Amino acid sequence: MNFSFLNKNKNKKRVEDEEENNSKLILEKNGIVFSKIKNNIFNVHFKIVNDQMHLPAFINFDFIRLIYDLNTDVYDYVNVTKTDDNNAYFLITMKHFFKDFGLPQRYSSIHVRQNDIDPTTNIVQFYGKTILTQIPPNLPEKAELLPLENMNIKFIILSNHEVEVQVELIFEDNFSLIPMIEKMVGVIIHKIFNKTRQFIQSLRP
Repeated sequence: MNFSFLNKNKNKKRVEDEEENNSKLILEKNGIVFSKIKNNIFNVHFKIVNDQMHLPAFINFDFIRLIYDLNTDVYDYVNVTKTDDNNAYFLITMKHFFKDFGLPQRYSSIHVRQNDIDPTTNIVQFYGKTILTQIPPNLPEKAELLPLENMNIKFIILSNHEVEVQVELIFEDNFSLIPMIEKMVGVIIHKIFNKTRQFIQSLRP
């Protein structure tokens, strides 16, 4: 009897275990943590604290738009179109950060759906998925679509004045970055979310 299928199952499990253990910290600074879970999956998490403001009121598409508005040095173009209270379309062209490395300029076209707050967990979630039907205007000829499959943002409401933010970025299966680029991306990610967090934490009634 041929038991080769057992070896195949063992090899598959070994690969899955290796991917599970591949999680690594890329950058941790000012309470913002950027890590790689797998070659194509990255996580960001941090907390926002403001004793003067009712933070749950900020958890909507305006918060997502604020991330882009505060970081105009990261994006060439941003457009947000809300179709209703729970759905919006984002068209984004990023600046050409990695031109010197021979990498193309990137753009994103994302449909984002907001779930209402779950009263049992005090969690609000945004689910983003890349769509192929729209491109930003005045897009450079050689710009390429960012191979992002899903962007999931979770807001965990710890109190009216403290919120934990968890971001999951899932790229296509064959996506990977060399360590140097990972570090550079980590710096950009930190800058984006740190500026947003500082702005919200500085607000007063």
